[in-house]
Amino acid sequence: MDWSIPKKMIATLVVILVLLGFWGLPAASAQEGTMPTKGLRKLGFTFAYGNQDLLAVDYHYRFGAINLQYYHGLINRRNWDLELLVQPLLVSTRFISLRDINDRRRGFEFGANLSILARKKLWEDRLSCYAYVGYGPHFVNDVIERQREGFLFTNNYFVGVDIRLEKNLVLDLSYGFRHISNDNQMQPNAGVNNVVYTLGFILDWPQ
Repeated sequence: MDWSIPKKMIATLVVILVLLGFWGLPAASAQEGTMPTKGLRKLGFTFAYGNQDLLAVDYHYRFGAINLQYYHGLINRRNWDLELLVQPLLVSTRFISLRDINDRRRGFEFGANLSILARKKLWEDRLSCYAYVGYGPHFVNDVIERQREGFLFTNNYFVGVDIRLEKNLVLDLSYGFRHISNDNQMQPNAGVNNVVYTLGFILDWPQ
């Protein structure tokens, strides 16, 4: 698997996730006790676009995706939250064959991701930033020659911001990195990397 290019990006996102998860922890624990509270449940959807921007790679693999998103709060504090995020998704892909640059092909993907999300509340419940890391099973019907099609796994590293528009409606913007490969179950398995941009909305409801 080709993990050499995005190592700095992955390390940066992991550090952000840790910082968001523990920023404000001492103050919150002192004020609210150490036991987690039952978290807010949220349901959302996002539109995602992925390409090879900022990645020094020699291939073109772009996609558009529709993600459903279910959030379940694990820890809910005054200044920060820890949440479980489940994301089933459908993906339409476009790519150029490595053997023939005139061979432009289409494919599809589907799967689900399970992520741990740390959220920092910046302005009460009106504005927050977050980071998450996730992993999940995936199926790809066709892909560039460096990767075997079929059953794969995805690794996801994202940062984002949520802006509350109405009482139960939130605008969700995020940016991140995605890697797909099959954990060396079949060859070739060089993997495919994408930078991903997302835009979506979230509906939340009381505990």
